[in-house]
Amino acid sequence: MRWMADALRGAWTALAAHPGMFASVTLAVAGLNVVAPVALLSAVRKPLDFYTFNPWLKRLPEYIASDDAPLVEKLAKLADLALFWVSAGSTYGGAEWGFAVDVTDVGRTLLVSALFGLYFALWRRYRDLALGGAARAAHRGGLAGAAATASRRSPSSSCLFSPSVTSGAVHALQEKMAENDCLELEARHDRIA
Repeated sequence: MRWMADALRGAWTALAAHPGMFASVTLAVAGLNVVAPVALLSAVRKPLDFYTFNPWLKRLPEYIASDDAPLVEKLAKLADLALFWVSAGSTYGGAEWGFAVDVTDVGRTLLVSALFGLYFALWRRYRDLALGGAARAAHRGGLAGAAATASRRSPSSSCLFSPSVTSGAVHALQEKMAENDCLELEARHDRIA
């Protein structure tokens, strides 16, 4: 169970370090889940000509507070409640195609979107840890900061892959790998220059 606690701690750290990345990816994926099917159906079949939000939604609090049915039954029906829908009318009446979003779809979309957002936040956090100070310098100084960081000759500053702080044998292995990476990068730099 310790691995689960470590994973959750890492996810929380990534979210705290990059909340903007998490929010923007989550919103983009959620929007794409709604817009992409409608755009595809409109392009392939027939353009949409009708959309609406469920007009009954404004009466939802009144329905839940009423004594018409037991609360458990009302809450069970809530999962299937359509929130909005989009359709294209057929020339023969009815609908050529339709796309509806209910409460269950919203929950599923938000969960998957949040997983994508978490993935990108974790990726960004990993990238920050792998690049170490070079990423911060390049971010603060732009291109000039990146060039200045990469042009220094000392292994601690010219290497883009500085080891992260861990314990024992792993730290020693990371240090050796970083030293080899720095030597390889310096050799490449010397060949180019």
